[in-house]
Amino acid sequence: MLNVQLPVLYLQAFGFYGRKVPGLSDQFNINHGDGVEMDVFSMQNQKNAMESVFGDPIYMPVKLGEMWLPNEPLISLTGSKRIVKTVISGLKGEVIEEMSMNAYQVTIQGVVTNEESDDYPGSIVGDLRELFEREGPLKIVNKITALHGIHQIQIESWNIFGIAGAQSEQAYQVMAWSYRPVELVIKEGI
Repeated sequence: MLNVQLPVLYLQAFGFYGRKVPGLSDQFNINHGDGVEMDVFSMQNQKNAMESVFGDPIYMPVKLGEMWLPNEPLISLTGSKRIVKTVISGLKGEVIEEMSMNAYQVTIQGVVTNEESDDYPGSIVGDLRELFEREGPLKIVNKITALHGIHQIQIESWNIFGIAGAQSEQAYQVMAWSYRPVELVIKEGI
């Protein structure tokens, strides 16, 4: 049985506490751009969904493909730009050109628990492994990613690791990139 609180598991696995977003039972829609809208959680909690009063990371529901990840994992985004620096003789410093935005790096950190017994949660971990190994991009439903226009991700790597002294819990981390399909058009005679 789950005899340790979820924030303690996150502290053991990732080195920090997380906080639940209040009022997650409220609903709102996210449009994925393909005409499909999905209910997630309330826009009135938008500020609370980004940070807690204490500045701690926050658990948020995340759906990858058709699977809601267990125990509302922690999610973070890292953005960057492609910058070209050119040295010009006789000029102090460099000429800096902003070329483009890179894809966002998406990190998902979660804990799988067996709330019914002290047994290892093998079935859920197996489902996660199958999801992580799937080829191609996955649809993602999450408030933070939706606010940044990210509706699909491409998983690059994942790590499944134990929590000391926790037999019925399993931690995992997923590293992915925001994905946007690109359509190539071939023109004849060019």
